Amino acid sequence: MKNKASSNPASVHMPDGNWKMWLITALALVGILTIGLLYCWQTKLSTEKKMREDLLDRTAMIAKALNVESIKLLSGTKKDLENPEYHRLKEQLAILKQANNDIRFIYITSWRANGTIFFFIDSEPTDSPDYSAPGQSYIEASTEFKNAVVNWDETVIGPEADQWGVFVSGICPITDPLTGEPLAALGADIAIPEWNKRVMVAMLPVAVATLLLMAVVLLYAFLYVYRSRRKKTGLLIYLEPVLATVFGLVISLFVAWHIQKHEQEQRNEIFSEMAGGTAELVAKIIDTVRFKELEGLASFLKPVKA
Repeated sequence: MKNKASSNPASVHMPDGNWKMWLITALALVGILTIGLLYCWQTKLSTEKKMREDLLDRTAMIAKALNVESIKLLSGTKKDLENPEYHRLKEQLAILKQANNDIRFIYITSWRANGTIFFFIDSEPTDSPDYSAPGQSYIEASTEFKNAVVNWDETVIGPEADQWGVFVSGICPITDPLTGEPLAALGADIAIPEWNKRVMVAMLPVAVATLLLMAVVLLYAFLYVYRSRRKKTGLLIYLEPVLATVFGLVISLFVAWHIQKHEQEQRNEIFSEMAGGTAELVAKIIDTVRFKELEGLASFLKPVKA
């Protein structure tokens, strides 16, 4: 009878029903991981949606802040290099880019009768390898980009690749405030590494919370099995309440972060509405201030960050 009992694998390898604990642990880990991955994906989608809305709002705000009369004086050729208004606009674009330091390029573009997209002006200094000269054709422009410019759409496109890199681009028409006639399109590009970094930062708390919860469950399973094999439990008698407290603390911190994030998003939306409502006032001021004063004004246009 003794030998027969010893031949039972369950009595040797999984005493006291520990296999049930490992089964429950495995199910709990799969459940937590599944919920965490779904939440990460939802966070990615919602973050990118808000980032696109934010980029479009800022692109529109910059477009309204530019001097329309100066843009009317541009020819879209190399002759603009001798035009004082070209250099005035270029300095304005450089300052506005500095105020929105996540934006890689700001530029004014349009299209010719043959459908070719070209640049009026960009925010890069003339000695930069990424500088686009006035009248330079944008041969690599995608169909979506061309349609946005030709149809004077207000939209966000990308990610799209060209000779300068991979970007998500905000496109917004620049219109005559008196007639409403579109004069050109303003583009603002965010490089995909910067874009992805912001998405990853938004997803990080979800990933950390998921891993911490999985670690707590796994630690509990190991300590539970370890305690079941010992005659003296010692401090392990408090295993359940201690780990339940840790589990609850992780969830509480995550919920607090989520609430704080939601409140910050609401504040940013209020700021965007206020900034958008003053954009036309900014456009009038921008014509008369000196460039040193313009730097302070550009700080007003700088987005609030979480």
